[in-house]
Amino acid sequence: MKKTILSIFTFAMVGSAAIAQTQIPNGGFENWTGANPVGWGSSDAIITSLGQADPGGVEKETTPAYVFAGTNSLRCKTDSVTIQLAGQSILLPGVASLGNLTLNLQTFNPEITGASYTDRPDSIQFAYRYTSGNAGLDTGAVFIRLTKWVVDTAILVGSAFVPVTNTNTFLVAKAKIEYQTMQTPDTLYIQILSSGSFSGGYKGSTVWADDLQFKGLDTAFRAYMGPLGTAGICQGEGLELTGDAGTGYSYRWLNNNVAVPGATSQLFTATTSGTYSLEITNGSKVDTSATLGLVVNPLPTVTLSGNPDTVCSSAAVIALGGASPNNGTFSGPGVTGNDFNPATAGVGNKTVTYDFTDANGCSSSATEVITVRVCASIENISGNFNVSLYPNPAKDLFTITSDDQLKGAEIIVMDVMGKVVAKQSIESNTTNINASTFATGNYIFKIVNKENKTLVNGKVAIQK
Repeated sequence: MKKTILSIFTFAMVGSAAIAQTQIPNGGFENWTGANPVGWGSSDAIITSLGQADPGGVEKETTPAYVFAGTNSLRCKTDSVTIQLAGQSILLPGVASLGNLTLNLQTFNPEITGASYTDRPDSIQFAYRYTSGNAGLDTGAVFIRLTKWVVDTAILVGSAFVPVTNTNTFLVAKAKIEYQTMQTPDTLYIQILSSGSFSGGYKGSTVWADDLQFKGLDTAFRAYMGPLGTAGICQGEGLELTGDAGTGYSYRWLNNNVAVPGATSQLFTATTSGTYSLEITNGSKVDTSATLGLVVNPLPTVTLSGNPDTVCSSAAVIALGGASPNNGTFSGPGVTGNDFNPATAGVGNKTVTYDFTDANGCSSSATEVITVRVCASIENISGNFNVSLYPNPAKDLFTITSDDQLKGAEIIVMDVMGKVVAKQSIESNTTNINASTFATGNYIFKIVNKENKTLVNGKVAIQK
């Protein structure tokens, strides 16, 4: 239910050709045409356009106890009857919107025009009563947005959100409009809702609104920047901050109230932690904006080690390990999940990568190279050992690679008559055999343990 309601009432704003007004058009709801206050649209119109019966979500109220001034007020009520919409049965808040309210049949979203408006009011004031449909837990709301249209994009100039809660008499609410820019708006949007969360609310929740009016004008010069509040980025990243645009403006970006060297443009990219603000000068007028607290989070330390340096292309699948922290992901040629398949990876140097992302969304990686070799010279391996010999044929030197299990074993090389021509202990994963004194021909090698048991044997050819 919540997702459907959110989709239905995420209004698309379109431009209006109405005449600019200093005050809110029909803010006292004295003028009505049928079921709608003049200049306002309603959720009921959306429902009836779908062929449904009018749910009575937005109505004219004339009962004196529910009228604050004049003879009428606006009543919005969360539907007491569920209706069929988009294949679901939903509970719908009553919504009244300044300007025409229609349904876009292509996107299935309501569109509101708002009203043309070019002032910058300081605050909004209105009277309301509210009855919650769930013993006080539901709340209604009034939204105000002032925008400036640039081509097809609405730039937010200022806004206010006023929640309304249970009261058995009229209360007068006043809220300051928070501006994001010094620009002059061209369109005003207001929505009044019986359940302000767009989540469907509770059956029977009702708001009565009356005497909406703006108070004062926002005429002082002010510096604006965005974003504001708090934000976090990862080491090596930057967050772009934007200052308000204006003819003749000059800028000075501050971090912890200290000027950032060279930061004198409308745009600034913050890369270090601190509290950022923007000082704007316009002639003799100077003001400093509200702040953004930025935290630059360190990258996680990621390591990867301990996997085999060299494997045979015919070797079994290897379970990758040696990665820290846990819960990262492996990738690379021949890698599936946490396994490395030499046959799939193919012959050559293969880079295995381990990526890890921490709770702050910061990522690091580590790599390890596994060399996959053709081990045609290996005829027999007695046990789970990774052994390879290269090059084969060799000239003056050949190399035998092995895993840690074979450290301490001995390599014995013999000619075809069985004469031993070289012996060498395995002390590391790579053992070089000097073949400079070997005659051209074929040789046999074996790896034996301390009990003289053959663990590996094979052949190598020497070509001078």
